[in-house]
Amino acid sequence: MEKVNTGDAKNDIYWVLFFILLIMVVWYFSGGPSRPAAKQGPFIESPSEKYGESLKKSPGANDSEKKSLYGAGTNLTAGRAAKNSSPQEEYLEIKTSTKNIDPLNITGWVLKSESGKEITIGKGTSLPYLGQINQQENILLEPGEKALVTTGRSPIGISFHLNKCIGYFSQFQDFYPKLPNKCPHPIKNEMLPSSLDNACVDYINKNLKICLTYITLPFGLSNSCKEYINERINYNGCVSWHKKDTDFYNSEWRIYLNQEKELWNNDIEKIILYNQNGEIVDWTAY
Repeated sequence: MEKVNTGDAKNDIYWVLFFILLIMVVWYFSGGPSRPAAKQGPFIESPSEKYGESLKKSPGANDSEKKSLYGAGTNLTAGRAAKNSSPQEEYLEIKTSTKNIDPLNITGWVLKSESGKEITIGKGTSLPYLGQINQQENILLEPGEKALVTTGRSPIGISFHLNKCIGYFSQFQDFYPKLPNKCPHPIKNEMLPSSLDNACVDYINKNLKICLTYITLPFGLSNSCKEYINERINYNGCVSWHKKDTDFYNSEWRIYLNQEKELWNNDIEKIILYNQNGEIVDWTAY
């Protein structure tokens, strides 16, 4: 029987232990358990994290590039785009910074989605009137103002700037979101014409409510009383009396894209806002 050389076997064991110890020393001084790689799972980046980050990143631009893009301080948010399939209830929101010095002309700006949709923001009117043709002009957002950009058609046929009399529109048309119902009282702090009789004055003081146009009036009122109410107590009459007030305009526009179907996907979508020069202003994703 062949005799085993115990000295060689011991030397081999020493060399194995030496190499194991050497590997442990190198591992420890390279960061050991505190290394980022030691905390990762089977994926370098999990699929959900990687996809989520891709939605958060500006298209074709890193973070430093996004901050330097045109329209700094102008934000695009999804509004109700992700939750509504009705074009009349689907909208995005554009908001300008209070730090802006000049009004921002957004007519001609373009909204593009990664799903292949593209639409241009048109013109509107800063002061709409009922019963007449309204002249369209470029939409200018003052510092701190916002615009709700609705996919569907305008109930009054045009995009418009909200004002303190705008609640009259809701009497005959449906708006989404609802318009503010805070019109000035038609008579409060105003001098009634001396030609109105006592019965007319009494009716006006006791019965007239804000944001309402009176189609039918009591039979017993005089013709002059009815004429006064018909001419004065309505949207156009409210505008005539209050358009020079310093607080006449609201800080919101309602813009309509006049589409028959929804534009933006309800599940996953990225929408990019470009200015007239094709530069990225902002983007939103959900």
